[in-house]
Amino acid sequence: MSTLKETQVGYFLTYDLWKSAKDLLDYQINDRKDYKIYNTFNFLYFEQVIRKTERLKSKAYYNERISNNLFYGFEREFFLHKYTIPKIGAGLRNYYFFSYPMQQLMYAFGLYILRVTHEFLTGEKGKKIKSFYGGDLKFEKNKLVLKEKTTLYYSRYKEFKSELQEVTEDPEDKIIIRLDIQDYYDNISIKKLLDLIEINVKSSVLKKNNFDSATKEQIEFYYRFLSDGIDNIPQSDNNIISGFIGYLYLTFGDLIIEDVINELNEGFRKVDYRIVRYVDDIYVSLDFKHYPNFELKFDKELRYQFVQRLLNKIADKFHAELNLRFNNKVQVFEVGNADERNRFRSLMNKVSEDYPEAQLKKGLSPSEQFTKLLNVTDDIKQKGISKFHKNLDEFDRETLKYVYDKHVLNLIQNNIPKLERKFKDFNYELLHVYPQPLIILISACTEALESLESHLLSKSIFTTFDLWILLVLLSQPKFSNRGALFKKLGESEKFRPVFEFIRSKKVSDNANTGYYSVNFRKMKQIINYASFVEQIRQRVFAERQNYYSVSLNHLLNEIHFVCYVSEGEKGEIKNYNAGNVEQYLKSIYLDNNTVIQIRNLFDRRNNNPISHAGSDSRIAWGVSKQEYYVYKGYVSKVLDWICNKKLDNKLSTFRLVLF
Repeated sequence: MSTLKETQVGYFLTYDLWKSAKDLLDYQINDRKDYKIYNTFNFLYFEQVIRKTERLKSKAYYNERISNNLFYGFEREFFLHKYTIPKIGAGLRNYYFFSYPMQQLMYAFGLYILRVTHEFLTGEKGKKIKSFYGGDLKFEKNKLVLKEKTTLYYSRYKEFKSELQEVTEDPEDKIIIRLDIQDYYDNISIKKLLDLIEINVKSSVLKKNNFDSATKEQIEFYYRFLSDGIDNIPQSDNNIISGFIGYLYLTFGDLIIEDVINELNEGFRKVDYRIVRYVDDIYVSLDFKHYPNFELKFDKELRYQFVQRLLNKIADKFHAELNLRFNNKVQVFEVGNADERNRFRSLMNKVSEDYPEAQLKKGLSPSEQFTKLLNVTDDIKQKGISKFHKNLDEFDRETLKYVYDKHVLNLIQNNIPKLERKFKDFNYELLHVYPQPLIILISACTEALESLESHLLSKSIFTTFDLWILLVLLSQPKFSNRGALFKKLGESEKFRPVFEFIRSKKVSDNANTGYYSVNFRKMKQIINYASFVEQIRQRVFAERQNYYSVSLNHLLNEIHFVCYVSEGEKGEIKNYNAGNVEQYLKSIYLDNNTVIQIRNLFDRRNNNPISHAGSDSRIAWGVSKQEYYVYKGYVSKVLDWICNKKLDNKLSTFRLVLF
């Protein structure tokens, strides 16, 4: 029996990383009571189940489910569901809900990448590059550092804003470019990222962490598995690992921009620069100062020629090397011009919309902030849909962010009657302009909250926007009608799988892992066979992509292997054929119809174009979804019979129950 360890995640993802991932997730969950940024639906679920997750940090759990890749087959325990949420305006973006074990696993993969790249990230960037994301994860003496500054976005976001402010100082002869990447997270290529890591990280670090072709295949496969075969990064609530990987990927973009600037500067190097970035919000500051005794004067035409060449070159390189495209929102600001400088500073207030932070003006007291907050709320109400059918302007959006300030929140709690009046007869369709801060305000008011609940409960057809409003509302810490609103989720076809999953209230259940109906305790022996687990991994991956011809081959290999091992591994498996399987199933008194269908499964595999091309006398045709799941049902029945049914005394003497 070969263990094939290099084909399993335990080859590179250590128990310490698995445990650190749980520590990170638990730290975030425990922060939920103090920071409204964690008032999200996935973290509401995490908070509800955290007390049931103790066993996940045990080494036994890691050995039995993680290191051997068996998690791929445990589809209920390692649950994930893709849905859509609204963007600003009328756009949509893909989003994910993860079970606690799956979120911990995703964090573990990310922490492995962090460990491999940590030295590279801390040593490569020069003083002219300042880049950030919503955290600052790091290891010190092989231990993950967990504190507010490493796990929460605020301090790093504040540094980013400070750097942007700094580049507008001494603005004479300066141009700032703001680059906007099209659908960034949907276009991050894990394959390209791993190749870039292999090229740029020291070979000694790669060797120490088992970063090789086998590890790269495992990591790429995992992320493709999450995204149904697509090479990108899934987004989910407060996912600091997605933020880190997004930041890491564009670190190579920072270096591309710097190289292109230096290339264009070849021969005179008189254009100074700064690159400031928060994940995918990229700003390039170019300083065209005049130098004494320098024959080339940077007049406006020459400056824009430099800018245009820079944009053209980095656009080509980003596409070729990073699979990224800029959209038509690229902006250029001559910050020496007062109007342009003010326009840029207004833009600074709009960056990274997912990270709430009000741009507080000097001398603006909490009371003044609260008054402005009430005025904007009233303005939204009075002007209605005709005014706000698209979006709020940036100033109103910034004012609504005051709701995240603790001092303002205290004033809200002390002025509920005043706030209730603002939401009396409020049109809840207006929530689309900025759902989260408005719902935080509403959830502080008893009458307004009841009115919003009634509005949602009365809806018979749910749009993506309605679903998002419901999820935001459910994520708030206090309201009376959680049960009825939660049931409303079950009416949404898009979200029903999550509703059914949460309703089960189990995190890790040996009797219901999602691997057919097999109890985990009865499959302990078979999980030691890496080749068997590999068939599960490939089958589930193909299922998620609707590749049923591929899935059927792995499904057959799976049941073939189980029968072979159950019968005592007589001879080599290559000689254990359909006839042997049929005889074995008859010997344990499985019903005739099921035996026939398993025999037919072998025949169907032989007429599957994935296995055989066919010929003039023998046709091979693709496997449909319906056909596949019929066969899968019979495989499930066989596994259930072998693993869970009590055989009579005569059969039990042969110890046929292997698991």
